[in-house]
Amino acid sequence: MQEFPQLVIGLGTGRCGTQSLAVLLNHQSGARVTHERYGAIAWQGDEQRVAAFVHLCATAPGLDLAGDVGFYYLPYVEQILELVASTRFVCLKRDRQATVHSYLTKTRHKNHWIQHDGSEWRFDAWDRCYPKYAVTDKAEAIGMYWDEYYSRAAALES
Repeated sequence: MQEFPQLVIGLGTGRCGTQSLAVLLNHQSGARVTHERYGAIAWQGDEQRVAAFVHLCATAPGLDLAGDVGFYYLPYVEQILELVASTRFVCLKRDRQATVHSYLTKTRHKNHWIQHDGSEWRFDAWDRCYPKYAVTDKAEAIGMYWDEYYSRAAALES
């Protein structure tokens, strides 16, 4: 057993297998990896919550592997690496159209990707976790999110 656990963060737009990734990682010996345990982390401005989560995972006693899988960590990758340089990231990628379709089905009365007043779409705690796009079509906004997500993820690869 190592002194501190290896920190692992799972990424992906959501609707792409992140929950399965968390289950797989959590089944490793000496691991505690959750799925969106620290839910509703804002797409911007939640650096203190992310730092607290990283500290909690990185100092977990008796573990070899600790972490969480959640789409909302992408904007914080550089911050997480500054806090724990040895962090490993796994990014899942599902086909764009399949992802858009899955989100449309799952979020029928919600729209996390467009700024709204609550008259057409229900407000939801997860609204703050996604970037917003200046379009009116929900499917188009989800597609733009997919494009931005994987463009940003590709830029972070090394």
